[in-house]
Formats: sequence, structure tokens, C-alpha cells
Amino acid sequence: EDDYLGLSGVTALGNNNFVIASYRDDVNSVTDAGSVMLVSGTTGAQIGTTIAGDTEDDLLGLSSVTALGNNNFVIASGYDDVNSVRNAGSVMLINGATGAQIGTTIAGDTAYDFLGLSSVTALGNNNFVIASRRDDVNGVVDAGSVMLVSGTTGAQIGTTLAGDTEDDLLGLSGVTALGNNNFVIASGYDDVNSVRNAGSVKLINGATG
Repeated sequence: EDDYLGLSGVTALGNNNFVIASYRDDVNSVTDAGSVMLVSGTTGAQIGTTIAGDTEDDLLGLSSVTALGNNNFVIASGYDDVNSVRNAGSVMLINGATGAQIGTTIAGDTAYDFLGLSSVTALGNNNFVIASRRDDVNGVVDAGSVMLVSGTTGAQIGTTLAGDTEDDLLGLSGVTALGNNNFVIASGYDDVNSVRNAGSVKLINGATG
């Protein structure tokens, strides 16, 4: 009852498989764990096993499911509890042919980091960008962070870009992919040179971060 299967949406992959996200799905008696399933677009049969939250109100897949050009996909779950950290948020790279996770889960390390809550943006080179406006970084509350990740290995590329002042909310205004695989970070609340909410726009190399 009240699983609301497919409530988060269905995402098509380039290989004709598709992904069903259901953030209110109760899995293994865990209320609102949330689930994500890969399904064959030819037979309608599920591929691999269901990916699900393991704690009440993990709401797996709530934030987004993003298809990459190499047919892998990214699950962002801003409310996921990870390693007992409340609402740490998580981002997972999944093989779009087998449904198996690639690499390790990228997660917040502080309560209410809400990693991946803002957006996941696919680049043309199959890398992707994670924006997390509520991420606490280096003790700065709601500094916000932006990370570049390989869409092949799931490993972070370069260093995390983060705000340096409380409530900078880096990445809040959006991440925009360019045709040359670079990307632009807009942060309307960023404090710059001691100017409150000056806002900032940064161009970033999409291969190196």
C-alpha cells in the first residue's frame, strides 16, 4: 500500500533500457526507503536487482535520475541517510546494461548535507557534475559544493569546489553544460571579496575539474 511506484519518474537510456524511480516505495519493511529499477525496453523485464534505501525516509531517487551518453545513469538522493549520518545525501553511478553500481557511493559527511539535492548535470564527455547547495564543507555551514565525477568509473575528478562563507550555497542557481564539455556554475548567494550575496559565475574544465 502507498508504494507509489514510478512516482519519481521514468528515465530513458540510449540503449533503450529505462529506469523507474519510486521515492515513496517501502522496501524490506523500510517505510519510504525509495527504490530504483532498471528495466529492459525490449522485454519489459527487470535487469539486475532493485536499488533501495535501507533507512526510513531515505527516499532513494527523489532528487533525480540522470542518463549519461554512455548509457550509464546517476541516482541522486538528497535525503539518503549514509553511515548513520542523517540526510547526508548520496549519488550513485549505475551500469545501464546490468543495473550494477559502478564505483562507490559519493555521500555527504555531515547531517543535512543533502548531497546531490541541487542537481546532477551530464556532460558530453560522459562525466557528470553534482551540485549540493546545502553541503557543509570544512566546517562552513551551507557552503555548498560542486563535484566533477567520471561517468565511467564513478570516481571524483579533481577537487571539490565549495563556498568559503556560511550560506554561500555554491551551485544553487544552476550548473550549465557547454558543448565543449566544460561547465558553468552560477551561485547567486555567493559572498565574494566580503560583498554579501555578490553572486558568482565560474567556468570549469569538464575533463579535469
